[in-house]
Amino acid sequence: MAAQVAAVEGARRRKGTTKRRVFEDPLALFTAKNDVQTMGDRVHELDDILQSKVQAGFFSLDGISQSQLKKELRVEQLMVHVQARIYRTERYLRFFSVMTFFIVYIIALFLQRTPTTAFMVESSFQQSLLASLPKGEEGSQFISSEQDIYDWLDTKLFSQIFTDPICGDGFCEREKGETQGFGRFGCIADCGRYLKTSQLNIKLEDWVASTKTSLLADETADSFFELDLTKMRRTLDPGYKFNIWSETMGDYIYAEDMPCNDTYLVDVPDGKLTLHLYQTTKLSERIDTGDMYRNIFTVPTTLPERNASSDFTYGDKREALATQAVLMRQINEHCWGGLLDLSVASEQADFLKCLFRPPADTYLRALGTYGVQGSVSITNGTKGRVSMVDVPFCGIVNNGVVGLKDLANKRQVVAAGMSCAGTRRAAIEPKRDEKTNLDMSYFAVSKRKVFDNLERHEETMAQSERLADSKIRAARGGAAKVARWMDSTKPARLSPALDRELRRRAVAPAPGSALDQRTIDLIRGNGWTWDSKGPGVGRHLMATVTPGSLLFGQTCTAHADCNTTTTTDKYMAVGAKGGAFCSAVGKCDQCSFCQWDATDAIDKTCPVAGCPESGSFPTCIDGTKLTSSFLCRETYDFELWQHHDKGAAVSVGGVLPAQMVYVTPFNRLVGPVMLSQRRRPLQRCTSIFNPTVLQFSNITGCQADRLYDPTPYGFDPVFVATSSVYNGKVDPERVYVPSERINKTTEVKTTGGTVFVTESATPMGFFPHQYDDFTAQTKPDALISPSQLNIFKLFVDNRVSATRANEMLSYLIDGGYVDEQTHTVFVELVTFNPNLNHFCFLKFEFNWVQGGNIQWDWFFQTVYVDIYSGIRGQAQVVVEVLCIIMLSINCISQARDMMRAIRTFSFGDHMADIGNWYDIMHLVVMWVAWSYWAYHYNLTSNFKMENSYPVLVDPGANARWFATNSTQEKLYLDFKIDVQTAADSLAAYSAITSCCIILFILRLVKGLDFQEQMGLITRTISEASYELVHFFVLFIVVFMGYVCTGVLLFGHQVKDMSTISKSIIFLYFQIVAFDDTQFWGSFSHAAPLWAFYLWVWTYMFVVWLILFNILLAILIEGYVRVKAESAEARGVHTDVMDLISHWCKSWMLPSKLFMSDARLAECLERQKAGLPSTSQLREALMSSIAESMTIHLAGGIEVDEMEMLALVRAPDAATVTERQKLIRFVPVKKTGNEDQEEEGKLEYRDEDEETLVQDLMVRYGDNPVDAEAQEEEIVDHLSTEALVQTLAMFRAQQDAGHKIEKMEWQLDRICAEVLPADEATEIKQRAAKPPPPPPPPP
Repeated sequence: MAAQVAAVEGARRRKGTTKRRVFEDPLALFTAKNDVQTMGDRVHELDDILQSKVQAGFFSLDGISQSQLKKELRVEQLMVHVQARIYRTERYLRFFSVMTFFIVYIIALFLQRTPTTAFMVESSFQQSLLASLPKGEEGSQFISSEQDIYDWLDTKLFSQIFTDPICGDGFCEREKGETQGFGRFGCIADCGRYLKTSQLNIKLEDWVASTKTSLLADETADSFFELDLTKMRRTLDPGYKFNIWSETMGDYIYAEDMPCNDTYLVDVPDGKLTLHLYQTTKLSERIDTGDMYRNIFTVPTTLPERNASSDFTYGDKREALATQAVLMRQINEHCWGGLLDLSVASEQADFLKCLFRPPADTYLRALGTYGVQGSVSITNGTKGRVSMVDVPFCGIVNNGVVGLKDLANKRQVVAAGMSCAGTRRAAIEPKRDEKTNLDMSYFAVSKRKVFDNLERHEETMAQSERLADSKIRAARGGAAKVARWMDSTKPARLSPALDRELRRRAVAPAPGSALDQRTIDLIRGNGWTWDSKGPGVGRHLMATVTPGSLLFGQTCTAHADCNTTTTTDKYMAVGAKGGAFCSAVGKCDQCSFCQWDATDAIDKTCPVAGCPESGSFPTCIDGTKLTSSFLCRETYDFELWQHHDKGAAVSVGGVLPAQMVYVTPFNRLVGPVMLSQRRRPLQRCTSIFNPTVLQFSNITGCQADRLYDPTPYGFDPVFVATSSVYNGKVDPERVYVPSERINKTTEVKTTGGTVFVTESATPMGFFPHQYDDFTAQTKPDALISPSQLNIFKLFVDNRVSATRANEMLSYLIDGGYVDEQTHTVFVELVTFNPNLNHFCFLKFEFNWVQGGNIQWDWFFQTVYVDIYSGIRGQAQVVVEVLCIIMLSINCISQARDMMRAIRTFSFGDHMADIGNWYDIMHLVVMWVAWSYWAYHYNLTSNFKMENSYPVLVDPGANARWFATNSTQEKLYLDFKIDVQTAADSLAAYSAITSCCIILFILRLVKGLDFQEQMGLITRTISEASYELVHFFVLFIVVFMGYVCTGVLLFGHQVKDMSTISKSIIFLYFQIVAFDDTQFWGSFSHAAPLWAFYLWVWTYMFVVWLILFNILLAILIEGYVRVKAESAEARGVHTDVMDLISHWCKSWMLPSKLFMSDARLAECLERQKAGLPSTSQLREALMSSIAESMTIHLAGGIEVDEMEMLALVRAPDAATVTERQKLIRFVPVKKTGNEDQEEEGKLEYRDEDEETLVQDLMVRYGDNPVDAEAQEEEIVDHLSTEALVQTLAMFRAQQDAGHKIEKMEWQLDRICAEVLPADEATEIKQRAAKPPPPPPPPP
């Protein structure tokens, strides 16, 4: 406000100077205002007035007639006036031509691109995809961690783009992948059932389940000692599962792997099928090696290493041993661990079956029944079935499923035996009972329970006998009394029956008891007591055997005591020689029970003569040798062709259309979502010089500058057990070569000592663009996009489901996609809106700033390729051609002006005009813009795309999820680059055309500079330019000082002050719109409080209050001066209406009634023919003419109506000839009558001529009174100035007199103080005398 008041007061002071001067001190006014410039202006004003007054006299110095001189001056000055009007008309025409060009160009731009349509597309992405990311100005968007990126991908991108079709909604959405269905595939409810399938019967079971199956199928069959092991408690289970891969479907038939031990019916299509078997529990990590020795006698140091790369591998040697060791432990726990309730008949029977079974047979059967057995079959059209696949057990011993019946099984175990010397027996010895020294783990517990139960039963039976005896005695006594009462002669006949009934009831076993007299007799008859060790006691765990006396029952002391010819051992091979031996408990038993010499035979040696195949079973076995011939298939291939010819192509859903995946409604995703990462290699830190800090920093290193690292990194989380996408059944060796896996060094203990083994472990998860996933080598150059070199690219195909997309996101998280080398991550995708015919390229950038922030930015750009299509395109072509024509005309006009300037030697002045530079720059930029448009048209006219871009090899792959088809990847990258290039070219074209529009505006402003009212902007800046130059020099110095101090004080915490450029922008906006809430809190915490207050208050006072208001004052002052000068000027509306009226009259009225400015100029040119030149008349003074309807020209020249009539009439030939003969000028004295007589000769020929002349007088005439009044005002002003000067001189004389008197008084005082009194008196007297008269002239 202060600046405005100062400017207004300054204007008022200049306008009211004359009025105020009479009230001011004349001397001060004269001294302050009468400088050289002011005096010069006054002289020029007075000279102009005097010249006009003198010229009005019209006296001739060189003899030229007043009439001729007046006519020449009238023609010259009127020509200047006409030319000025024509020039003004031309400037208006040029302005309107530029304005027309501008309007046509704007129409062309809006035909080329419709911002409203582009906004509809891009705004939908802004609303849907940017919601969860922090908003901010350009360069100020930050996120806290990479987890924010993953959350954004999950919530705003993947979950929104990838959706699964809804089955059961009544619509068969084939564009989303819905097809005819069977099983878990397709959608039966919406698309119907696929009928060309066959039903498979799948029955696979492990050995435990097979024991029950054998019993149910045939009780006489050779099932495992007629024992149902499914009743066995299994705390550990290998988890055998299966699935069937269908090449036709490109997927597994079951969504999840199915557990074995059940029967399944499933529909499958024709084609190649593969049965996959898995062991889903790694038992090698769940059982101790010592426990394995106690169960299957394998020495821990000889166990083979687990070499399966998959956690779900079926048939690994280490896993097979561990699995069967667990099985043996579970059998021992079931039989001897006290888990059987011997008071229950079925469980007591199972216990006895465990006792009466050769331990070696059980051992061999366990080693020969790893895995599952069964079949996959189909019906043969009748009631029968055709087996497609038969799956046998996998035997550690080749035919161990039959136990001792195949002697080769025992020989294989014996061959794997080794010496137990040097083994760590303490670690594998079982825990024993302190009282009996019996193995307390299994057998002793069961035996103790048996005998405790037996003792309780015998005590109960004894009590029942005593109770029965007492009841019988009481019954007999009662029967005698009844007989006496009845006088019966035979009372004893009732006693035997009553006696038997009472005894039967008394000794009946309790309900639920499994012990009967037969079982008691069996146990007691074999001589079992608690103190007896019994058969097999002393053997480790599996060395439990049943009593040998069960067959013969004879007590023996040597093998020879047993009959070897009367028995056939059903557990031995068919045709094997039968026999018997004396067991460790002194009873004869079958030879199959004598396999471990030290614990089975009475003399610790099995009789080879009596039992040829007995003994020699090792107690220590080499696990590696035992499994040397172990092979186990985990896949079984088979083919099914029930509805198609063998080898024919089978398609369940037919040819599906390209899947329609939408990012937002109507905006369809084209191709995949692409994630790209640039990585910086880690190197030694080069910017640190402190040795200790450098040593600490180099522990991890620093990111290199200007380099990108193409080294593969990360993990494939499918093979990481802790990952949510872990799949242990996938073998990395099948999908990754060793060079693609991270090497791992492990310590392995062998019989020869400890060795370190380096082997390939977890596969790497991410590979650069130039790496080929199939060949494990660099791609051919034709398939590498140069702009994507050394960039890690991942594609989320539009064919994946929503579930798969979420799993891929988990892959990124668990696989370590972002790590310490990450520099930039891009998320890019392309969409197409078919309704609006617009592509849109979307790019999200996440940049890891070295300061610790993750800065993000986004870029959306729409583009369309059908530029000249339809009626709109035709109109666009017309308007563009019109623009090119108008641009060419402007170029020709500009070239003509430059050539004219060159011919007239004014080219320097022409180029010095900044307005001409506007024109040249505008024309150059417009040609550049049209060149860019031609380039953009070339891009769009050659644009091509595919129907789909299946970049991923297999969207549902079990491993290597992001493996790409190199050809399809290159096609998509080329397509993406084409869209991006077209979008960039359109954006560049829009930017250049924006510059064109700005230059158009400058040209329009420059074109209106001639108009007094419309040229206020340019003339204001021109008027104030001198002051502005000096002001901006001072302002830049002060402002940049505050910018630099602000960066130093606050830049370390405040983002708006972190750099010089940001600080300039922020402080500028604080000048024009001061808002303390934007900086007060952050600034006050970033610097000491006193420094903050000093900076902010001085900035507000110096920059905001003083400098900014001075700038406004300079501009307003210049505006006021310019406005005052153009206060009386005509408005643009008046000029335009006059111009339109002039044009209309020129077109509509005949030449007799209206003369245009151009015709008037031609007439004046003809009038000048033969007249003396202006240079010959410049010494002559003009006389005034009579006042009437006149045209006042410069120099006091006036043109009345009759003179105008004479001027517009063409002179006759005689007059022109006479004028040309005049070679000298003779003064001629004429009276006023002669002039009147000469001028009075002219008369109007008709009314048309009179109308024409009167129109010219109105067009160019003015009011003479106003001119005279203005001159009188100037004379009065100058008179007042002269009076002021006189008063100023008078006042100056008065001041001088007062000063002289004061000096005399001071001199008197000095004399009185310095000189003696007499001398002072003398001097005063001498001064008082009158001066002598001057001498007379000679």
